[in-house]
Amino acid sequence: THTPVKQAKVIGSKRKLQDKAGNEVVPEKKIIGNGTRDPLETVIWTSLTTGIVIEDLTMEILRYRLIGPLSHCVMFEAIQAAAILKNSDGREETGLRSWWSKYCESPENVTLHNRQEGVLLLLPGIASPAEISAGTVLGLTVGDPRLNMPKNRAMAMPDPTQPKDLEKIRELCLNGVGAECAQSQIWDRNVRNIVTETKITEQELNGMRSKLLVPGTRLDLGPQESKIPILLVQQPGKMAGQEHTGWGSGWDILIPKGWGMAFWIPLIYRGARAGGLQEEAKHTQYKGLPHFPDDFPDCPAGMQHSEETEKELIAKYKKYPPAKRPNYIHHGTMTPFRCPWQRLVEDWETQNQDGGIKPAMSDHEQGLRSELQASNREDVGVYGKNAFEEISSEEKPPNLEEK
Repeated sequence: THTPVKQAKVIGSKRKLQDKAGNEVVPEKKIIGNGTRDPLETVIWTSLTTGIVIEDLTMEILRYRLIGPLSHCVMFEAIQAAAILKNSDGREETGLRSWWSKYCESPENVTLHNRQEGVLLLLPGIASPAEISAGTVLGLTVGDPRLNMPKNRAMAMPDPTQPKDLEKIRELCLNGVGAECAQSQIWDRNVRNIVTETKITEQELNGMRSKLLVPGTRLDLGPQESKIPILLVQQPGKMAGQEHTGWGSGWDILIPKGWGMAFWIPLIYRGARAGGLQEEAKHTQYKGLPHFPDDFPDCPAGMQHSEETEKELIAKYKKYPPAKRPNYIHHGTMTPFRCPWQRLVEDWETQNQDGGIKPAMSDHEQGLRSELQASNREDVGVYGKNAFEEISSEEKPPNLEEK
């Protein structure tokens, strides 16, 4: 008789990634930020004539764009202005959390914060963000949005029973937000670093919620609550043409790094739906505006995007079996995976100079034609002469045989 041998269970070992042949695969490097530079590297541009300094804050500030007539209702319920700390409350804060108490020591800062909070309270009374002046900027300091989470996911809707100050709403729509209300502490690097470093973790918040006497009630942290400086920018939406003016208007929310998920979940719980790059491109197209970098082929970013898109489309094209691939040679498509804008401009210039004479084919296009011709001959079964040669109306097309 054969007695099976029990294998010892290994605890704590990680399974390594392997390919089909059983070889170990090195995982791809995780890209942090936009992948164009080191996240810790600071990029600064200085004008030699005016002395203006521009600093790239790509890795420091996040941006969420809310689109639609209910965007300000979602934003109003998700965020609330931070409470002003009194002198007795500020003494309880020590260390890095004391930036807000020091900010509240100045009467001018307190007055400015109250004016910004007053503008925020007027937003629910406006029917659509398109009614506000285009490009309106509102700086604000808000509390931790995780403390205002609803119990269930619901759609944020305007409350008709809430009293409205129609005179102030009308003044806001006509005159917009004052220039002083656009100030925000988000531009201060020290404040951004303090807000990111002193963020309370989810584990600590859940532990505090578990100690509440009445489960489900709002957690009140008092002076220990995080204060986050943000910036609200109004997006005017569609402005071209006379039909559907203001369509797609909304708000952009700029927040410090490290607080992305803390704002994302409260926005989703208020009825916001997530959209990616494809939805953004379609939204820009419906507004009648150019989309970056698709509609800017003459800049370095547009050229790089065109090359990357071409590689992805070619890889996707080769995954299909030969019988399911479109025969671009048969249809006479020279560059099916990218738009040769540079070649088109050169053709226009040559035709204008030479009086309509067609220029010769470039080396890149000849190589691309040869590659597509060889691939289709091998897979699709195109025989005969060169399929890329121009055929006059009197000549007969080459015979195409399908496998």
